[in-house]
Amino acid sequence: MLGKSGQQIFRYLAAIALASTATLTAIVPKVQAAVLTYNFDTELFNGYFKFNKLSQSEIDEIETRSAANPSLDIVIWRQIVEGKLFYKKTDFAPSYIPSNWIIEADPEIIPTSHNLANPRYQVSYYYGRFSQYQLHFDGLSGMGSTNQRFVYRVPPVGSDPGGIERLSLGWSWDLISSAFGSSVVVYANQYREREGGATINLARDYVRYNPVTYELVSDTDVDGAQAVPEPIAVAGTALALAGIVGLKHKKKCTDLSAK
Repeated sequence: MLGKSGQQIFRYLAAIALASTATLTAIVPKVQAAVLTYNFDTELFNGYFKFNKLSQSEIDEIETRSAANPSLDIVIWRQIVEGKLFYKKTDFAPSYIPSNWIIEADPEIIPTSHNLANPRYQVSYYYGRFSQYQLHFDGLSGMGSTNQRFVYRVPPVGSDPGGIERLSLGWSWDLISSAFGSSVVVYANQYREREGGATINLARDYVRYNPVTYELVSDTDVDGAQAVPEPIAVAGTALALAGIVGLKHKKKCTDLSAK
């Protein structure tokens, strides 16, 4: 029979085993969660984003809904958990400014990137007729803009009294995702205003549609987590240690009794 000290050690290790089982059971789903990482590229900007992978239960639900209503087109939106959009062009200085115009203030500093982990940016999946009822990754959806503003003092010339001229040049864009592909609608814009004068010019120079390319670069566990032992294995190890301690203690007691 185990002595009191041996029984206490056994109970202590058994408690550790049970606690380990409960703790690891709670964290295993998190370790097994997966994140997809994509790179993307357009003529205007590029970058990357990460989002949680669709679970099997979500995919099963999509297929069940589609089976119940075959004419239903299903779009699943996913929040981006991490990502950056980087502008390829970050200087909109006008090239047509006459040399006798005097810059009145330093140009406004414009952002060179956007944080995509924001509710205004999401990615989507499509399931329906236009993808032959296969789960189709659409890509990014969202909109944004970047502008650079300049202030010049315009000297009087002839009938032009001159004055302060404010210029704003830049881009506004709208990322569109659909079953037919992903594209970005880009507006090159220019705004000119003469303070105290009649010259006001508001114009969008042109609009163009650019395709967006995507590259899946990673499909990994959250934070790169590695596989962990099954909780029952950890518990079994602790219980085995408790058994070994018990046997050693019993043997020691037997040896002492024989002396």
